[in-house]
Amino acid sequence: MRYIVLILLAWGLFASCNDEDAIVPREADVVLRYQFPQGTNEWDEIAEEMKEKHDVYLIYKGFSPLDFSRAWAISGQTSYSGESLTDEQAKNHVKFMKEHIFDYLPTDLSRSVLPMYYFLIHDYRTETVGWSGGISTEAVTNFTGGLDFWANSIYNPSVTEFPATWEKLREHRIRIMKQFLESAIDRGKVVIPASFHDGFNYTKDINTWNTSDADYYLKRGFLGTLSGDIYNFGSIWGISYTNPTLNFLTYVFLGFRYTEEEFLSIYPPADYPLIQKKRLEVLDYMKEKYNVDLEAIARGPEL
Repeated sequence: MRYIVLILLAWGLFASCNDEDAIVPREADVVLRYQFPQGTNEWDEIAEEMKEKHDVYLIYKGFSPLDFSRAWAISGQTSYSGESLTDEQAKNHVKFMKEHIFDYLPTDLSRSVLPMYYFLIHDYRTETVGWSGGISTEAVTNFTGGLDFWANSIYNPSVTEFPATWEKLREHRIRIMKQFLESAIDRGKVVIPASFHDGFNYTKDINTWNTSDADYYLKRGFLGTLSGDIYNFGSIWGISYTNPTLNFLTYVFLGFRYTEEEFLSIYPPADYPLIQKKRLEVLDYMKEKYNVDLEAIARGPEL
């Protein structure tokens, strides 16, 4: 029944508007589903500041599994579940979102890309009913498929303490930033400059294993693939595995995935001059055109 209701809801939304950006009304048009601010604590003040700047509500309690089913695509066999954060968890998670995510986002871009709500959830997961009737679960760290929400989950039964190391904090930062900037590109909020494609051949096949071959994918300037909630480049098995939009996204990802020192050690400019050239082009373009400092994201805030 829930699956049918969601289909009818989605049909009604699409019938009333073809512009994705206008499908979900903001708070001026609807009654908020959650209390906001959600308390009077220091982290609630931070959440209010983020709402004022970026027009998104950070919600860390008061939701139900039914809220998680407000998504563009969901199977009748699969549901989402998760729990509210404790005060200590909320303090750490909200502070992380400010210092590692929102402090690096220009408001004109964040306000045009982010949904109405951003859920911060304990143990966000899918629960799928198998053919035998058993239920299997899978952890979900980041989710951007909600009708009016995105979600992030750091705490779970295996992670009871908030990450404290630079590397682990970076991993969470990179995963979230990848999905944000991918959404910005997909929605046309970040436009790919025509000059970026100069030097790439998207029809001639590539070599994926022989590093001395002139058609080795890195020598041709291709970095790999990116799929879903990812922290590293995926394998690229042929030229059909990429396209101009994905290629640009990989260079944006490259810009904030590695610091300058890391980049130079992994992709020596003498071996991969096209990668060096395009990385610098994308770094300059994103900073000058959209005020997004990819290198600053790669470094992150001081601990």
